Amino acid sequence: QALLNLIVNAVDAMKPGGFLRLGCRQTSEGDEAGTLRPWIHLTVQDNGRGIPEEELDRIFDPFYTTRSEGMGLGLAIVNNIVEAHGGFVDVESRPGRGTTFVLSIPAGQEQEHGYEAHSACG
Repeated sequence: QALLNLIVNAVDAMKPGGFLRLGCRQTSEGDEAGTLRPWIHLTVQDNGRGIPEEELDRIFDPFYTTRSEGMGLGLAIVNNIVEAHGGFVDVESRPGRGTTFVLSIPAGQEQEHGYEAHSACG
């Protein structure tokens, strides 16, 4: 659902002939205890109209929208889903150039001696 919401928003933001890029990469990053933890990073990038900097702080607020149609729940749902899985959402946007969302989600289950990774990219 999170990816679907981002893809629909990206398509709505683009002109005909725009590009939409989806990506997936896996990393290992240290947690608070210094144990390497596997992460999946899902990327949705478009070359749409972009989001003005002054709006970036509000885009995940429920019912916040700048469009005449829609309820303003799509990005709030994205953020809630990702946070419910122990992850976070990063967004980078340049008005007139496009927007990139990166959903970062833990990819493994904690075990007695570290984490058991699950491959999701590839």
